Amino acid sequence: MGFLDDVVSLVRERSVVYLREAQVLMEQPPQVEHWAVANALKILSLRGRVSTRLEGLRWYYDVEKSWDEVKVLAAEKARLVDTYSGYPNEFVSQPEGLRYDDISEYFVEDALRKAGFVVFARSTNYFDGRAYLRQGRVRGRPPDLDFTAGAYSDALSIGVSVKNLLDYPKEDAVDQLLDMCEVLHLKPVLVARIASGKQARKISEKGGYTVMFKWWMLQPGMEREIFNKISAAGRGSSVLNLPVAIYQYTPAHLYDSVAKMKGALIGQA
Repeated sequence: MGFLDDVVSLVRERSVVYLREAQVLMEQPPQVEHWAVANALKILSLRGRVSTRLEGLRWYYDVEKSWDEVKVLAAEKARLVDTYSGYPNEFVSQPEGLRYDDISEYFVEDALRKAGFVVFARSTNYFDGRAYLRQGRVRGRPPDLDFTAGAYSDALSIGVSVKNLLDYPKEDAVDQLLDMCEVLHLKPVLVARIASGKQARKISEKGGYTVMFKWWMLQPGMEREIFNKISAAGRGSSVLNLPVAIYQYTPAHLYDSVAKMKGALIGQA
């Protein structure tokens, strides 16, 4: 079977999917990228091998079924998308009372320290006497790195950007990371749930590293029944089957991945 056949099989198996659902369930960069899934669905709909409908989200469904047959499932999926899209990102650590834009940043900072890094600063555009003064993507708001950190004994200093998303990081966000780290004389490190092969390659070519933790990390507070319907961890109860996890403490796999990143960057020296 070819790739288009694989996409048709996914749609048939799940009856109806929205674009992001299909992209995430099939992702395997660099072999299978999100854009490839989107293009395949467009081609298949034009060829009449899957049906499509725009109703809030872009839906693709089994060509052997009518919209009336799948619309109840689509409506349930849409409600779950609304739930996870509106779920709070901001996190305040306890008992320290430190505010983070996303709980993943809290976990990454912890993993950096565990790996032997000293965290110099958070949300910063300054390092070692240098300041990044170029205009960012959002006019009026200076761009910054989520962390600057270093391992003194290994003469290693890094600039870290954390992207905890179902989608890939934006291309201009990756370019911004690379530009900032070049100006500030830092090794660029992207820590993301997922990144495209192109993005990981660009970072590697600049002497940096991409940590991918695969599961979207959310903070505690979501109702168990809702979580089970969204996450693949819900197994038989899951409707979306997405790689979504709720953590109270830094997951062990993130500790391991950050330690591996440190070893790889030291090995470049």
